[in-house]
Amino acid sequence: MLTHRTAIGLICATLFLDALGIGILVPVFPDILARLNASPAFVHHNLGYFLSVHSLMQLLASAALGSLSDRYGRRPVLLLSLLGASCSYLMMGIAPSLFWLFFGRVVSGLTEANVTVATSYIADVSTDSERAARFGLAGAAFGVGFIAGPGIGGALSRFGVIVPSMAALLLNLLNVVLCYLLLPESLPSSSRRKVSLSQLIPFRFLHQIWQPSPLRRLFLLHFVVSLGFQVYSSVWAVYTRTRFAWSPAAIGASMSLIGVLIAFSQGYLVRILAARFGERIALFIGCTFGLAGFLGFAFATQGWMMYALLVAACPSAIIEPALRALLSRDAPSDVQGERQGTLIAIGNLATIVGAPLYTHLFALVTTGSTTSSLVGIPFVFASGCALTAILLLPGLRSLDVTQHKILAQREGDRT
Repeated sequence: MLTHRTAIGLICATLFLDALGIGILVPVFPDILARLNASPAFVHHNLGYFLSVHSLMQLLASAALGSLSDRYGRRPVLLLSLLGASCSYLMMGIAPSLFWLFFGRVVSGLTEANVTVATSYIADVSTDSERAARFGLAGAAFGVGFIAGPGIGGALSRFGVIVPSMAALLLNLLNVVLCYLLLPESLPSSSRRKVSLSQLIPFRFLHQIWQPSPLRRLFLLHFVVSLGFQVYSSVWAVYTRTRFAWSPAAIGASMSLIGVLIAFSQGYLVRILAARFGERIALFIGCTFGLAGFLGFAFATQGWMMYALLVAACPSAIIEPALRALLSRDAPSDVQGERQGTLIAIGNLATIVGAPLYTHLFALVTTGSTTSSLVGIPFVFASGCALTAILLLPGLRSLDVTQHKILAQREGDRT
């Protein structure tokens, strides 16, 4: 029988292969659209929708998948989601029309919410003292996949636009085989709970954010932090190109560095800081470095400063695993999936809100007679999010063991 440590290794391998498959497609999304219509206007018009629908579907599915895994176990839900992702990669490779291409993207968003189930699995087999480090390892595995994926996808695209999709499909099928043959169930039948239809309703997590509970501030904190960090994926490329005249190669190198630093912080640094200071202090450290980094990016005057600031601000990447560890602490096993799913749903909501927010803000300050000195305003806004997160941190002291038990009892009463 596999040990918990080996099972964690398999989950990390699953997340790595998942991220690798996703990352392979990132550089060829425009080519996938151009396969249907090579007009630049067609590609540019649909690319934004193509990217945003993915996050929207994840938002709809993540909490539901978490709840289903609380009822039926982690393993079957994880296998089902991986099979769905395989179907989506196939559709993106051979879709004969825009409708089927978007349908594949919808399926992809719905099934790639399996991160919810994977993190719940980790919570099941980890002690309180191990969770932050193990969540960090999972984040690092996912990050490494994203680092390697775009480069592989770009290289494979030279052999045809369908080849990256088929490579992603094969990786995902390998994932299915590994999980089916080797991964044991982590949630025993005695720890499962009944799930009502209302718990599968999309946006149900919004009620959990606002209802009075010790978790409300933590959920709000996660939204604010996720909104701030959305600035990277939204305007990093256009910002560095406009301000420092970076080439696509330089932009790609900087994004690879971001992935390396995330992997280092979540795979190694968080273990040291969380073990030494606890999750709350680790959160404060991460938010503080994030605040300083955003301000630095906003006012940097030379391109080399951006690389230096990325390295200096890397402790900000410990926020995600520290939040997950704090949320899972003292929580009964039959609500871990729902809570982890709620975090991912909130992160996707921040993506849906943040991407158009930052791109419109950037467009506003780079048109007409606006001076170029204002192009850093998106990062100033992100620093405001980091400052807001710091101000929310003192309220997390209410997340003690007693209150967790009270909340767990209330959740049990509702089921």
